Amino acid sequence: MAETQRQRLEAREETILAAATAVFGEAGVDGARMAEIARRADVAEGTVYLYYKNKHELLEAVVDRFWRELTKGAIAAISESANVNQQLHELASYHLQSLIDDFKIVEITSRARMRHGEPVRQLPQIREYVRVFDGIMQRGIDLREFSTDIAIWQIRDVFYGTLEHSARTLVLRDQGSAPSVIDHLMRLFDQYRPSSPAATRADWTPPRSCRRYPALKQKYLSSSGRELQAYCARKASMKRPSWSRGSRLMPAAAARPPPVSNCRHTASAPVRLLSGALTLTK
Repeated sequence: MAETQRQRLEAREETILAAATAVFGEAGVDGARMAEIARRADVAEGTVYLYYKNKHELLEAVVDRFWRELTKGAIAAISESANVNQQLHELASYHLQSLIDDFKIVEITSRARMRHGEPVRQLPQIREYVRVFDGIMQRGIDLREFSTDIAIWQIRDVFYGTLEHSARTLVLRDQGSAPSVIDHLMRLFDQYRPSSPAATRADWTPPRSCRRYPALKQKYLSSSGRELQAYCARKASMKRPSWSRGSRLMPAAAARPPPVSNCRHTASAPVRLLSGALTLTK
């Protein structure tokens, strides 16, 4: 009997939260009225106040419910038998579509956070949700599909930040979902696969026509190689300066290829790329 009573109370609270979510999404926080929420939930207005003291407390409960449902959906959207790349793709597709479907609630959550600060009660639920991504990335590191020296929290910010901004753009343009967003995002993870630079180094070496072939080859073997490959391609396409007979003047500095020391061939190049994306998310 007690169990039935508790289930009935929980079902009524869930009905109130569902009605509040709809009203907040339609009218916003300031425009929402407790009387309208009670009418949508088919309960008396006083019943709503039995569960929640005021509208702000009800809003926090709506946000809590949003994170709980988001986490459940993310876990259900990921196939346990899929590889790491497929799981990241599934999580990205789910997160993007969820943001588009519940964009009004996401905006309300963002505005409430800016107005009242990050509620302490929501932090465990937010951490529970992002732990889904962290688990996939850690599995990829354990399987040596990703480098062991990457900072998961930085990649996480890029992952979710890209999807949130893309969802906002798609909603404002009324375009719905776009698979290309997921495809471009997944290409960023190639920067952190240890096998990719090794395969590139094995398949390509600087052309022997380059005057600095020995030095370039040695530097190339210890870097990602993309910048040095582009440098040699530019150098090969440049025309040799025309020398006048008897002239000892050197050609203009602008005609010379950039020195190797100026090439950004270090392993920090992907980090600079991602730091730019992180700037966009703030």
